[in-house]
Amino acid sequence: MKNILTQLATFCLVALPLFPAHAAFDPATVPAEAKWVLHVDFNTLRESPVGQELIALAEKNAVLPMGANIQIDVKKVLATLGSATAYGTTFSKDPKEIDGTLILRGTDELRKIAEGVAVQFSISNPELVAEVKDLPFSAYAIKGEVTVAFPKEPIILVSRSRQQLLKALDIYRGKGPSAAPRPSSLKSLI
Repeated sequence: MKNILTQLATFCLVALPLFPAHAAFDPATVPAEAKWVLHVDFNTLRESPVGQELIALAEKNAVLPMGANIQIDVKKVLATLGSATAYGTTFSKDPKEIDGTLILRGTDELRKIAEGVAVQFSISNPELVAEVKDLPFSAYAIKGEVTVAFPKEPIILVSRSRQQLLKALDIYRGKGPSAAPRPSSLKSLI
């Protein structure tokens, strides 16, 4: 698994100049203390020749069986996904120390699909997916390790830490220091 992730990261770094996807990245959605960020603009990726090949490859398995009679239409999900931004503040080989957060943006339909799958799993496989009731928005814990959250904003949040989910939402709402460039305080002296 580590080898696959290393190869994927290498491919992304080499291919980055080929994609104008970095133009849509919004640093205001990432906390100032983030030490790493990975962003994919699926809207732009779909328009590029390499992106079209990758999408076609993913669509070969257009229906993904999830068990418990739940299937995901990969083609539909890819069509509704706008962007994915992942970030974190630690680098570690120990998965327990990773504090990353994933922000998925897309259409309202993406949210409905994802939340529908979470609800179905919480009913059919409550040992795998359970509703989280101590957050101010709809959320589901997967195996008690990862939480997928559905705030009212047009985003889906994923993290191992509930505290990180709340912080990600605050940053998304503009509350807290983000990685976005700030106006210079020197301008006020002029």
